Amino acid sequence: MIPPFNHSNVLPPFLGEQLSHELASPYRTTALELAQRLGTTSERRALLVSFFALRSALRAIGFVSGFMWVDGSFTEDVEIHRGSPPQDIDVVFFAHAPTDCETSQKVRERMQANPTLFVRAQCKANFQCDFFVINLGKKPESLVADTRYWYGLFSHRRGDHVWKGMLELPMDCDDAAALAMIDNPASTQQGAGDVASA
Repeated sequence: MIPPFNHSNVLPPFLGEQLSHELASPYRTTALELAQRLGTTSERRALLVSFFALRSALRAIGFVSGFMWVDGSFTEDVEIHRGSPPQDIDVVFFAHAPTDCETSQKVRERMQANPTLFVRAQCKANFQCDFFVINLGKKPESLVADTRYWYGLFSHRRGDHVWKGMLELPMDCDDAAALAMIDNPASTQQGAGDVASA
């Protein structure tokens, strides 16, 4: 579920009076909903095509399980707030290791063999994503520390530190349906400029 933007032109950090998992950021969504809600301009659709290409490339080398936090200006109404389209999509991938990588060393080798995906500058140049990876197999204490860091960073808008929401997209998702919708943008049901009523 992707809620409407609020009066600050961001996704709200939570909905309702009482905080609950279902009504709090990161909001779990689908690829199709992501395309419908936020793929409302040609610039945004181009970013989504690159984002889904990144996901496809990750699956092709065995990273098929986990979820992504999607954030940055792409998940804000920057066209209203700043008068310009988003330039990239910020992504943190909470990844399970490929099933054929039995050790952390094997995972590192797989990542090092694919710099266009796992070297930040190369990934951004090739896929227009500012991309980071968290290994879900690491020690719980390290996983909690990493999650705290990225949630703290992603939950505030750059510049004015407004508290905002983000999205969560599983790897096992309907990317093909989203790409089909992007090919037919007239099927978009809601605009990126939808703002929650006060």
